[in-house]
Amino acid sequence: MRHISWFTVGALFASACVITPPTPPPARMFELGSNRTSYRDFREATDSTICDSEPRWLVDELTNVNGVLSRFLKTTDPSQARTWTPEQRSLAIEGRAELPAFVEIHVSNLRALKNCSIANWQSLPMLRERGLELSAAVTERLPQISQVLEYVDAQVVLESWQDDFAKRRQDAQSTGCTSRDSDRIYYAESSPDGSETRWFFCDGARVTRKVGGEPDFSPPDRRGRVRSSDYVRQAREFPEDQVVASPALPPIPAALADERAAK
Repeated sequence: MRHISWFTVGALFASACVITPPTPPPARMFELGSNRTSYRDFREATDSTICDSEPRWLVDELTNVNGVLSRFLKTTDPSQARTWTPEQRSLAIEGRAELPAFVEIHVSNLRALKNCSIANWQSLPMLRERGLELSAAVTERLPQISQVLEYVDAQVVLESWQDDFAKRRQDAQSTGCTSRDSDRIYYAESSPDGSETRWFFCDGARVTRKVGGEPDFSPPDRRGRVRSSDYVRQAREFPEDQVVASPALPPIPAALADERAAK
């Protein structure tokens, strides 16, 4: 009985010395366009930190995450937004939605890594520094993407509007002019930036006025003496709510302004 008793005590002592390894947070898969990588959010871990990671697989994971961020930055240069392919545009839009939370996790992991005993293991210092740089660049890039997309899309709308100018005038003239000799205004339109307004008359005359300037009068097609003051007066009295407003352009983003200045 004494022999069995000591054996039992020894077994219990040995089992008490077994240390259960920390459980890392579950791996997730992040996909952005054709890019994908696994990652972990150590903020979710209950009994482990990034410091408990096996350094070799941590190097692989951080390398892959940095690669996704780097490729996104290379593919979505905002100064080239006018010539983006459909794939680049899709990636930019998807990244704008998906990257903020992903970058937040990456930055949290990298900051926590700084205080680990493995922080200086092989390439981890370089990966940490590079990861923080890429994360900052992506965070800066995302609002730039919103700005250039808004501007480029507004340009497309404006160009289509300008292409349809002749048809709008023709339609307005066919319904608003009973006689080609009439000095009636059949159509008025303001420029995209609101700096200029033009009034068109059935007899071919036109009045143009820039903000802060005097009206400029173009005489009608018909011959004979006309008084420009009569046309200018009609333009001034024309109801503002009947002036067709062109689609407006937002302020040009700095990225596209820099591109234009470089040409």
